[in-house]
Amino acid sequence: MEKTLSLHFLLLGTIACPTPPKGFVINGTVEDANLDGKTIYLWDYDKDTRIDSAVIAEGAFSFSGLLENPALLRLELQPSLFAYILTENGNTISVVMGDPSIIDDNGGINSKSRLIDSTLNTIFTPYEQKQKELEEQGITGDAMLVELSPMIKELFSQYKEASIRYMDENKDNLIGASLLLNIVDEIESLEKFDSICSVITYSKYFKTIASYREKLEGAQRTQPGNMFIDFKGTAVDGSEIALSEFVGKGKYVLVDFWASWCGPCKGEIPNLKELHEKYGNKNFMVLGVNVWDKKDAFEKAIKEEGMVWSHIYASQDKSATELYGIDGIPQIMLFAPDGTIVERNLRGEEMKAKVAELFKK
Repeated sequence: MEKTLSLHFLLLGTIACPTPPKGFVINGTVEDANLDGKTIYLWDYDKDTRIDSAVIAEGAFSFSGLLENPALLRLELQPSLFAYILTENGNTISVVMGDPSIIDDNGGINSKSRLIDSTLNTIFTPYEQKQKELEEQGITGDAMLVELSPMIKELFSQYKEASIRYMDENKDNLIGASLLLNIVDEIESLEKFDSICSVITYSKYFKTIASYREKLEGAQRTQPGNMFIDFKGTAVDGSEIALSEFVGKGKYVLVDFWASWCGPCKGEIPNLKELHEKYGNKNFMVLGVNVWDKKDAFEKAIKEEGMVWSHIYASQDKSATELYGIDGIPQIMLFAPDGTIVERNLRGEEMKAKVAELFKK
């Protein structure tokens, strides 16, 4: 049996216990008889760690353990065959792995959560219908995205609002925290985030929620008008280099947080090239900060895309993006000659116009 620091499991004894289990119990079956002998895995979804495994025998499997904290677990038999389970010590849960999987805890939080998820998913029914209509009309790819984008934005807004209502109704159980996990990256202000978490009792048990708060803190510390925060990385030649070697040295610096695998990041390269060529001989420079990437992919992209400006490879850890509260890229920021932040979230024509303003005088 596998163990982690966060979840400590106790093997069940062979003698029946007359009292309810102190930990949790998951009893499962599978609908497909061909899955006998396959291994099913139990993951801590929040911490993204595998905590146990079992072999299916005669269509059945079971897990049991003692939780350090209430948790959201994921049963995974195949990439397309999985189930999410909310549990805490004392829970006994039955699972039927299928499409969809069925979770039964005698009317407990999992049963209630399943009904809420079903209701929330109906919000996206108009999107599915519209997508089908466009496919029938031969509209696909970018053209379809243009058609669907306004609807996606509106429906997700409805989803977020409905989730918050259900969170409030379940603020004192695991359902509230699991709903918060679904929309946590849509909360834009630290004040709003703290207001929500203060009433969602179980939010304190989830690392993902705590990590997002750190990002919001970073974003708040690095809003326009604040001084830059330094971090280190490596240059293309492998030598150690810091942001402070470029920012705060008397030039406007346009800093692009990017990765080689990021399509929208690549979409901004022509704009960055244009700005580099047009203003690079003035009191201005472009600086790339590569994040969440592999070193060889970073080096290859620089050459293939002709990104001739300076770069910091900062993908060894997440400190750069955490310091600046970045949870999506590209994130392009403009720094003043003294190192203060002029603007965040610059893209496309808006970015070019902002830089052009600096040199109108």
